[in-house]
Amino acid sequence: ETLRNTATEKELGWYELALIYKTHFANPKNLQAVINDWSVRYPGHNALIAIVPELIASSEARSTRPKHVAVLLPMSGRYRDASRAIRDGFIAAWNTDDTEKSRLSFYNTDSLNIIENYQQAISDGADFIIGPLEKAAIERLLEQGSLSRTTLALNYYDGKLDDGRFEHVKPGGNFFQFALSPENEAEQVAERAFFDGHIRALVITTGDEWGDRVYTAFQKRWQGLGGVILEQARYTTGIEDYSEPIRKLLNTDDSKQRAKELRAILNRSIHSEERRRQDADFIFIASQPEIARQVMPHIRFLRAGNLPVYATSHIYTGQPNPVRDADMNNIIFADMPWNLDPDFYHSQAKAVINDTWPHLAGSYQRLYALGYDAYAVIPELPLLAADNRNRFNGATGDLHVTDQGRIQRFLTWARFVDGQPQVSHSSP
Repeated sequence: ETLRNTATEKELGWYELALIYKTHFANPKNLQAVINDWSVRYPGHNALIAIVPELIASSEARSTRPKHVAVLLPMSGRYRDASRAIRDGFIAAWNTDDTEKSRLSFYNTDSLNIIENYQQAISDGADFIIGPLEKAAIERLLEQGSLSRTTLALNYYDGKLDDGRFEHVKPGGNFFQFALSPENEAEQVAERAFFDGHIRALVITTGDEWGDRVYTAFQKRWQGLGGVILEQARYTTGIEDYSEPIRKLLNTDDSKQRAKELRAILNRSIHSEERRRQDADFIFIASQPEIARQVMPHIRFLRAGNLPVYATSHIYTGQPNPVRDADMNNIIFADMPWNLDPDFYHSQAKAVINDTWPHLAGSYQRLYALGYDAYAVIPELPLLAADNRNRFNGATGDLHVTDQGRIQRFLTWARFVDGQPQVSHSSP
């Protein structure tokens, strides 16, 4: 749209065709009708022969959905609520689909009955499988020796698919993986901070297995880019005083100790101010919002408020709360369009979900979006797998497929301003 405003007559036809395709690619009939109107305005345009047939064929391929989709989720037990959110998002996408709808079947599936349910879904006529969700179930499914239907797992398999054990598995062919990976988010934070010109990092994480996973992913990517981690602070969730780890992270304790030693040498009272370390470029926080709301005031009190602070999506609840989130002002974080962009084309489906299940809207927003994209991305998978430069603008992010068949997300960047996320359209 921006380019159209300054385009030459020759360029204008190309830009309008690109805009038409981006707007109508999901509906071949609409696309054909609008392109027909375009061809009247631009008779003899080179794209009519060289490009248009390919665009229409691509649109038709994208609009072709499986006739019967089976969804394998653990609808009882530990993952019940998460599975329900994914299911509801999946159904919301199905309801808003204006192409010929697939038949849906749902199976209560865990690591114990995955093989039985997978085979049952095939016997019931499923030609595409969504799930399973549990990593143990994914591993069992891969080890059973046959994937006779294209399968989109809703988590990442931790092992390697090219170690010779899984000759029946073709990543990006008959097997795809889709997850809301905190490690992937940490890597994107590293890339964004490096893109912004920073080198020396201070890191704050929770002191649990999740925090260690996020730190390891950030560390690997950050050091691979040439960055340096000066120090890490780990928090025990639920502690009352967060000041001590922050003082240690910022080396203000060293400042206090030097003043104490100087008083002893001079044998008299002297006035001193705590000084923080001056070698850090930014702070990376990996935590839930409850911790960040308490950490940020300490950072400002210790005169580090001018250091940029970056975070993963976990710092934001997904629901605007300007009063409670005011302490997080200026934090830069990445999250999915579903949570950040009210004008995003999935916003109508999000509104329907929030109205239908308001009591779960905040806790499971991201899982609703995962379910939504799990359905929406089905016809896109062949194109995404054919070239990992191809993208699909999903509710969970800008999606692409890696060589291992993993769907990875490029997130939207935002900054807290007056306690609310303000979207930034710049990205690495």
